[in-house]
Amino acid sequence: MVALRLLVETADTSTGKLRILLTGGTGFIGQHVQKYLLSAGHDVKVFVRQKSPRPLGLMLGCVPVFGDLNDQDSVREAVTDCDLVVYCAGTVKGAELKDFTDANISGVKRFASALSLVGSTNARFLLLSSLAASRPHVSDYAQSKYLGEQALKGTAGLRWSILRPPAVYGLGDTEMLKIFRLIRIGIAPLIGSSNQMLSFLHAEDLARSIICTIDAGDDMNRCCVDLHDGQLGGYSWSDIIKAVRGNSIALRLPIPRQVANILAALNRKMAERLHYAPMLTEGKVRELSQQEWICDNSRITEKTGWTPRIDLIEGVRQLV
Repeated sequence: MVALRLLVETADTSTGKLRILLTGGTGFIGQHVQKYLLSAGHDVKVFVRQKSPRPLGLMLGCVPVFGDLNDQDSVREAVTDCDLVVYCAGTVKGAELKDFTDANISGVKRFASALSLVGSTNARFLLLSSLAASRPHVSDYAQSKYLGEQALKGTAGLRWSILRPPAVYGLGDTEMLKIFRLIRIGIAPLIGSSNQMLSFLHAEDLARSIICTIDAGDDMNRCCVDLHDGQLGGYSWSDIIKAVRGNSIALRLPIPRQVANILAALNRKMAERLHYAPMLTEGKVRELSQQEWICDNSRITEKTGWTPRIDLIEGVRQLV
């Protein structure tokens, strides 16, 4: 094994150019990350499942690496010689914990383990997690993100960093866009307290934070940090409505938690019949009903110098 590691100790990190493998690179957030990694001058490989000459969502300059998150051999081959894995792969829809396991837990463990064995000397792993991981009891999704973090932290001999963003939106997003569009036409659906406070983050700022984390090197080793768009204390629903509609009034439509749970249960049954992964579940209702989901930028700013550039007003303006 020592001989194997000596063979891959050839990266010239003195220039700052790294050999990077990106997972989840063709997804919403991953495409923003691709752009920033390329702009920073890194050699970027993107782990993809589609077996086509040019997978949809792959930017010019990125090299596709075909494989499967569940296939240890293809994972090992993909990370060989890599200086860094940026793990953006993830599942956000599912009826129970097992639906999130492959991408959010097992995939992290598999890539981290392989990188520790065949990556370059001082190889690093950057995991894009979620603020939900701070409350694993709330939902199966939250628990899966927490367990993914624990799998990474338990990998011996590997340098790692974890980013926990809140709700992320931006070009290419579909989930947050649905809510913004409803508010735009004057309807604001509310599950839980009307006094709820929420942090947001634009995908461009999230991608920039990844670059800053990479550049910070050992200053971010074994660090787990959350981050937001600069709005201290988060946004109230009044703030969100104002960001979307300016001074125009929107109809606030409270949805009692009991009603939301009934809808979630019906959606789960429908998903079983029609074989799709449900977004609205009882766990998601518990997530949406939390009194606050608020982040703190102080640690990542102190360690990397990163600060956000796009607040909710500007970000929504770009979308709707």
